[in-house]
Amino acid sequence: MEHCEVRAFVDATLAVRSFAELDILLADATRRLGFDHFALVHHVSCRAGPHRYVQLSNYPEAWVARHTGNNLLSEDPIVAACQRTATSFVWSDLERVIELTPRQRAILQDSQRFGLVNGFSVPINIPGDPPASASFSVPPGKDLPREHFAQAHYVACFAFEAGRRLCEAEAGPPKPVRLTPRQVDCIVHIARGKTDWETAHILGIRQDTVHQHVEAAKSRLGVTTRTQLIVAALHRKVIAMSDVVQ
Repeated sequence: MEHCEVRAFVDATLAVRSFAELDILLADATRRLGFDHFALVHHVSCRAGPHRYVQLSNYPEAWVARHTGNNLLSEDPIVAACQRTATSFVWSDLERVIELTPRQRAILQDSQRFGLVNGFSVPINIPGDPPASASFSVPPGKDLPREHFAQAHYVACFAFEAGRRLCEAEAGPPKPVRLTPRQVDCIVHIARGKTDWETAHILGIRQDTVHQHVEAAKSRLGVTTRTQLIVAALHRKVIAMSDVVQ
């Protein structure tokens, strides 16, 4: 997936107006990244109701039916690993993240029968939201596109924020988020890839002051990481893509 394609995907998620549109966008991005299947989900029961939570996937229907029919959510090893770590991981490294139970090993073996052999998962944890994750997988005989992991992480974050925005739209207009001009300045420079030291030098303030502004902005936007901060700021129109791309 080329840089221009990632930029086009980001622009598209900022304008998406339905889960059907987001599903198509994510399926196309998944293919361009070199994967075959994706699952972008809050870790909640599918019975929670349509569009109340993000629940997008193109996993084989037979596996989805088996997973939901047998209520495997609470025992799913990928879900358990995503709730244990904040960093991305490949499924072949699961045992470095959690100690697999016999039941979890059986679930992994069962999923392979449906073509879900190996994958790359991105934990997504937003304060006030249920735990969530994005997973991208490949079928038997296909190597993971490791060279695209960083782009997959980026795609996952923007797709999930678009899904959250659609969920909020179903519930009513979101409350406006007010940031100070200096907090916005810091977000812009962080989004441009600048360090706290570089941002401080550009803005003529102390490095620890930049850190304080960023942490305050994260709190106001309800996110925990800087990547989530940038994504949320773009989706909430706190900053524009034209601010980021020089």
